[in-house]
Amino acid sequence: AVNFSNNNVSLAALSESGGTIDGTGNLTVTTDFNQTGGTIGSTNTFANVSLTKTSGTLNAGVIKAVTNLTLISNGDLNVNGVLNSGTSILLRAGDSTAAGTATGGDVNITGGTITSPQIRIYTGSLGSTGVATRVGANNSRYNSSFVTTNFSAPLGALNAIYREQPKLSINDATKIYGTNDPAQPITGYIN
Repeated sequence: AVNFSNNNVSLAALSESGGTIDGTGNLTVTTDFNQTGGTIGSTNTFANVSLTKTSGTLNAGVIKAVTNLTLISNGDLNVNGVLNSGTSILLRAGDSTAAGTATGGDVNITGGTITSPQIRIYTGSLGSTGVATRVGANNSRYNSSFVTTNFSAPLGALNAIYREQPKLSINDATKIYGTNDPAQPITGYIN
């Protein structure tokens, strides 16, 4: 176990595969974070945690913060553990990829829990594993990124913001005037 008591810790790289990393200040990893086991913030939970992976996939397990928890990856961001924060959680995958581009990195939630009063998930494709299920209906925005907002509806406590811009195609539609107005079923859409 490593304990950074009453200190702010800033590292270029941190790879955790077991044990516990604790502290009461802020923990920042600027370039190369990866977690394949262990716990960050179990006892003296860090005030703010900001972990970045600039190349490749960021894997996140058990991470806790008193105030804010931010995970940033220029590739995929895989969550399979417990993320917990007292104020907000911000997950950003494909962070350097422009709005409107589905490829470049997704948030993939394959297990565990994500708990915070405010959760924002910035991801790429509509096929991001576990994201739509986690945020529920009417909590998604599209064709946007962390730096580009192409929506006007306000965000709530739990939202997914997709870089992908979905398109709805309706083929072979027939409408007979006066029959079944206005109900016309539409199926196959996401969220």
